[in-house]
Amino acid sequence: LGQPLALSDLTLQTSGLGVISLGTDASDAIGKLIATLGEPSSDSGPITSTGEFGACEGGTVRIVKFGALAAVVIIDPDGTETFGGYRLDLTYDDAATSVAVDLETLSGLKLGNNVTDLRNIYAAFDVDVVTDADYGRVFELRGSSGALLLWGPVLDSGDEGTDTIMGIYAADASGTFC
Repeated sequence: LGQPLALSDLTLQTSGLGVISLGTDASDAIGKLIATLGEPSSDSGPITSTGEFGACEGGTVRIVKFGALAAVVIIDPDGTETFGGYRLDLTYDDAATSVAVDLETLSGLKLGNNVTDLRNIYAAFDVDVVTDADYGRVFELRGSSGALLLWGPVLDSGDEGTDTIMGIYAADASGTFC
């Protein structure tokens, strides 16, 4: 497992969780998360993906949750397990009491911030709040090329600026691992 990391070393980024890059061997990635966040609150073991966690539908995945944080492990046909994505979400079981609830993006966006905070933090980026067929209201943070960087559900308050950020998700793993 190694030494625990500082939470500041696990910033939510397009490339991974701080020092844990997407594409890292899952045993290394999950080991570092266990050393830092403690034992997982759940581990699905190998399951067929429904696409729910951004992994390739029909592929094999493993979802390892640490309260508010879900680490998405992609399992290749040969059994190789790779860290493929993450989701940080206040609606997961034990989210409010988990250490992971305090994770934030490299620029400082945290769960519980509102859309006005999001727009201020990412003023140089394209931020949209849209309705997703599966998730309801979500924010989408896109770079200048239009590529999706981060996204997540928001709690609709009736006033977009005060909508609460309920989740911060990596771009879907299917774009990289399918």
